[in-house]
Amino acid sequence: MNISISDCECCRRVLQKMSRSVEAYYMIREEFVTSYAVICVCHYLLGIGDRHLSNVVLDTQSGRMVGIDFGHAFGSNISVC
Repeated sequence: MNISISDCECCRRVLQKMSRSVEAYYMIREEFVTSYAVICVCHYLLGIGDRHLSNVVLDTQSGRMVGIDFGHAFGSNISVC
């Protein structure tokens, strides 16, 4: 997976717009990175393979990412062989 500089720049700008100060930016960025890492590890351990941006929501107050994979939670992605 290739991540371009423009993708990183876009993420940084969004987090900066959510922040009211430099200190708030660093706190929000840390919450964002930590919570997204936890989501990725949990999805890996649980065997949830479809990790994409449609399965997460950003809390604009704290910067935390929240996983919302409704297909997996409600069993709509269960396949019958």
